[in-house]
Amino acid sequence: MTGNLKKTSLILMTLLLTLIFAIGCSCSTESNQNPSTENPVSEESGTENEGNEDADASVDPSAEDEEPAETPSDNEPIVFEDPVFLELLKKELGKEEIYTSDLEKYTNIKIAADEFIFLAAAGETEISIIHFNEDAFEYEDVRYEGFGTLRSLADLKHFKNLDKLYITLQPEIDYDTLPENVLKTVRIFNLYQSQVEDIGFLEKFENLISLNLNTNKISDLSPLKDKTAIMYLSLNWNNVEDLSPVASLTGLKRLSAYGNKIQDLAPLSQLPSLEQIEFYQNLIKDISPLKNITTLIKIELINNQIEDVSPLEEFESFEELRLSGNPITNIELLDHIENLEYDPVY
Repeated sequence: MTGNLKKTSLILMTLLLTLIFAIGCSCSTESNQNPSTENPVSEESGTENEGNEDADASVDPSAEDEEPAETPSDNEPIVFEDPVFLELLKKELGKEEIYTSDLEKYTNIKIAADEFIFLAAAGETEISIIHFNEDAFEYEDVRYEGFGTLRSLADLKHFKNLDKLYITLQPEIDYDTLPENVLKTVRIFNLYQSQVEDIGFLEKFENLISLNLNTNKISDLSPLKDKTAIMYLSLNWNNVEDLSPVASLTGLKRLSAYGNKIQDLAPLSQLPSLEQIEFYQNLIKDISPLKNITTLIKIELINNQIEDVSPLEEFESFEELRLSGNPITNIELLDHIENLEYDPVY
């Protein structure tokens, strides 16, 4: 009996040891299949997703339906700096709120006193106005008089494709407010009837080809020096005496300077492409600098002090040669020129 008990105890102990060993192996296997949080799979997955935005999009289908956020310039009205500019622009566009997209197509802006802003896109017909004296203009047979009160041109920054800028009857503008995009893109600049004396701001324009400064108070042209791209320059009704800076405008084809105080035409002799000059009512007596400007095809020198026209006698023809109002003593030297216009002074 005792022997059987021992055998039974030995068998039970063997079974118990076997069970303990089996349990130990099972726990070790589970531990290998489930690492601790010190080396988490979730961090590795998170790192992959953070570094791959496409993976995030594929995991979250709703992301495909989201539209990109619009920029403020697309979904918010422009805030303008000059209230006069804003009111004129609202009148032109017929809108109370103006957005960037409303202005994108316009390449031409014309500001006329505090009455109008006219806009035109490339290829569109531009609005024309007629200028009168120093303080009036006419549009559609209506005369408007008086100066505007615009002070800043900073709002032009919203016209990204501006090529032509016209300003009429605006004596209070601070031209230091011109934005960089305007100084780079504008090629045609007209500034009428605005009592401007200092044109130093024109030095900053990079691509001018046409410049009209009619009816101001300009005497110093030095800011125009070396603007070789300018082909057309109009200085009518100013206080110009010295044309020396014009000598550097080697691309100039047409120069108009009615009603100034010009006497010396010598700077013109250095212009290789000059075709047309208009000097109505100046103080010109000596026209010898014109002798060697063989590119000239139109000359207008009405109401000056010219007596001797021999410098022009070797020219064979002109499309226009207007010399009326001068005390010329040898006009017969030009009898061969068909288009001569001359009424003597009595």
